[in-house]
Amino acid sequence: MYGLGKATLALVWATKKLRYYMLTHVVHVVAPLDPIRYLLQQPIMSGKVVRYIVMLSEFDLRYILQKSIKGRVVSNFLVEVID
Repeated sequence: MYGLGKATLALVWATKKLRYYMLTHVVHVVAPLDPIRYLLQQPIMSGKVVRYIVMLSEFDLRYILQKSIKGRVVSNFLVEVID
């Protein structure tokens, strides 16, 4: 897959495997970048990229940019996001 980041492919894989769980809940994606924005900025979109955009658009995804989160701070960050 040219032009797709690892975070985007991981998100697509997770939505395929956990589709029924993700349709009923708001999903918070903690990542260093916004995978959808990355996909939409591609100058030439292949069939797979368009399919991924359509697939990800059906979920209620909230992107949280990952700053410099290290060690046990990750668990504290997730607790704050969920509350």
